[in-house]
Amino acid sequence: MKIFRRRFTSIKDALHFSNTLMLALTVIPILVISAVYLISHQQYQKIIRNVQVADDIMQRAEVEIRDSLWYQIIGKEKEEASPIRIIYRYENELNELKQLATTTELRQTADVALRLLQTIEHYAWQIESNITNDVPVAENEILLEEIDSVNEQLSETLQEYVTKEIDLATAQSRQISRLIYFLLFVESVVVIGLLVFIHRFRKKLDREINEPIEDISRMVEKIAHGNWQARVPQLGLAEMDRLGADLNDMADQVEILFDQNTQKQKNLAVSEMKVLQAQITPHFIYNTLDAILTLAQQEETKLVEEATLALSNYFKITLNKGREWITVARELEHVRSYLDILKIRYGPILSYEICVDEIIHDQILLKMILQPLVENAMYHGIKNSRRRGLIEILGGYTDTDDGQKIFFTVSDNGIGMSDHKLAEITANLQQISDTPDAAFSLESGYGLYNVYQRLCLYFGEEARLLIDSVPNQGTTMTLLLPVINKESVI
Repeated sequence: MKIFRRRFTSIKDALHFSNTLMLALTVIPILVISAVYLISHQQYQKIIRNVQVADDIMQRAEVEIRDSLWYQIIGKEKEEASPIRIIYRYENELNELKQLATTTELRQTADVALRLLQTIEHYAWQIESNITNDVPVAENEILLEEIDSVNEQLSETLQEYVTKEIDLATAQSRQISRLIYFLLFVESVVVIGLLVFIHRFRKKLDREINEPIEDISRMVEKIAHGNWQARVPQLGLAEMDRLGADLNDMADQVEILFDQNTQKQKNLAVSEMKVLQAQITPHFIYNTLDAILTLAQQEETKLVEEATLALSNYFKITLNKGREWITVARELEHVRSYLDILKIRYGPILSYEICVDEIIHDQILLKMILQPLVENAMYHGIKNSRRRGLIEILGGYTDTDDGQKIFFTVSDNGIGMSDHKLAEITANLQQISDTPDAAFSLESGYGLYNVYQRLCLYFGEEARLLIDSVPNQGTTMTLLLPVINKESVI
């Protein structure tokens, strides 16, 4: 069949064609069967109605007409039941019966009955005339006998009409039965043909869809095994071609992202090394050890112990067994050790306050995120001022347009920054956001930029670093970090 040799250009066209064809094969036979059955049924009902009308006239006309004429002759006529009115009513019924007759023969029979009724009408007028002219009753009785004779003929004619209609109804019933059997046979053939078509068309459709799907599956399997150059060819079906084109685009994007991720990992490795180098600087170690030595010479044994423990804890958390993630509690311990070392070095000119909601202590974040900000506050803010320094660290949860986040603020009461300097730092941060490698080329405030670079590499736009500063009053740095699922990074 040409249907099964046809090549479809899209799954939509194939399904539309099959649905249309199946709908036509299903609905058209049903509509034909229903129409034929309804027509036959209406004809049968019409015949039954005609039989009922004819039988009703036959049963009532003879008695009703004769009684009305007899009452008229003996002078007991009722105006609403006068013979002429009764005859007119039956004439109207016979005219209607004649019009509804289903065959010429039946119309002729009805016409005979109508003429017989008209003969009775003629006799009825003559009886009425005789009564008006005081003709003896005997003559009207003779006319009544004539009417009885015509009434008998009318009954026989109507009986003949009923018999013919019954014969016709019987024939119509047999015809309807044969038609029903025939239509059931036709419907059975259509159903069988439809089932055969569905089976064959399904196999054809499966073949035309499965082959492109297998091509796509092979392409995806190749990509899964690292063959980034695998691509899907033109498949011949519109939907599959679109899917193939999208998969090809996806493969291109995956290849690009793979290259970018490789570069990102290199950048992260360099960044982590820079972080360690920034934290374990000979200058910091020298100054701290020099302070411990001075305390030892002054026989400040307790302070020597505190400084040594703080330095040990500081480097222990800095290394963190090579792990990049740390709990908020450990990060705060790291910052506190660093601040304790600074207090030992700078004495009463420095104080600090840490007020972080305990509810976030078990949350995780990148290690050494807060310490560079504290270092920046100390060396670029407080150290250059001539007043007692104070560093405040706050933290907790906050709701943003992007959902719930963790926030930290590191505030100092140092020299602050001018609008020009703040704009310069903000521009540098934007440069890092657009080009993560830019942090390596920025010398001033490297710790601050390194923190922001790591945030960009790990979280993208989900993390933010905000800076607010007032000259001669101090600077506040705010970190907004996404809430991290511990299981996803451990």
